[in-house]
Amino acid sequence: MTFTRLSRLAGVAGVVLIVVLSLIPGPYRLHTRAPGGLEHFLAYAATAVALVLGWRSLAQGMLITVGLLVLACGLELAQLFVPGLAPIW
Repeated sequence: MTFTRLSRLAGVAGVVLIVVLSLIPGPYRLHTRAPGGLEHFLAYAATAVALVLGWRSLAQGMLITVGLLVLACGLELAQLFVPGLAPIW
């Protein structure tokens, strides 16, 4: 498997993990003991780096950035409907 394929796989896995872990009800959520904002930043940053390494053009990088921003907003809205979760804002 090439580096590009591994990066793509890691990036897609990161997106899936972000979605799943963001929508788990409050009492069942996993935490790293880091502040919530730092956890979010690290998860999205690692996912973005993997995706950008997998899809390297400037246009794809911009699409990845916008896509992750839209995903984050959508997940914050979806968390309003998950028991035991409050949005970070």
